[in-house]
Amino acid sequence: MFILNWDQFRNLNLRSANGEFILGLLANLRNIYEIRSNPETWYGRADILMIPRKSHNYFAYIIEFKTTDTKTDTEKTAQDAIEQIQEKEYISAILNAGIKPDKIIKLAIILQGKKVVVEIEKFNTPGTV
Repeated sequence: MFILNWDQFRNLNLRSANGEFILGLLANLRNIYEIRSNPETWYGRADILMIPRKSHNYFAYIIEFKTTDTKTDTEKTAQDAIEQIQEKEYISAILNAGIKPDKIIKLAIILQGKKVVVEIEKFNTPGTV
C-alpha cells in the first residue's frame, strides 16, 4: 500500500509541482516497490527510497533531489548529491530491509529551471571498484 501523509510530503526536499509529479509517477509502482518519502536513515533523511517488495528481482533506489539556480554547476551539484547519499548512509534503511548492496542504485536528480540532470551510480560492495 502506498501511504504518504502530509508531514512526509511537506518535508520532501522537492519543489511543489515537481514533488507532486514525481510522487504521482512513483505511486504507480507501489505493487513492486515500497516507496518511502523523506524516511529517516542513519545520519539524515533521504528524499525517496524505493525498496523492492521481492528483493531478488529488482534494484532498490535511493533518490536525492536538488534544485539550483541558473548560475550553479549542475554536474557538481549532482556529484555532491551522490556524495551526500554515501556520507549520510541512506543505504542503511535499504540494507535493513534485506537488500544486498549490489542491488542498490543511487540517483541524484538536479532541477535547474527546465534543465534536468540525472547522475546514476551503483553502490560498490567491498572489494569492488
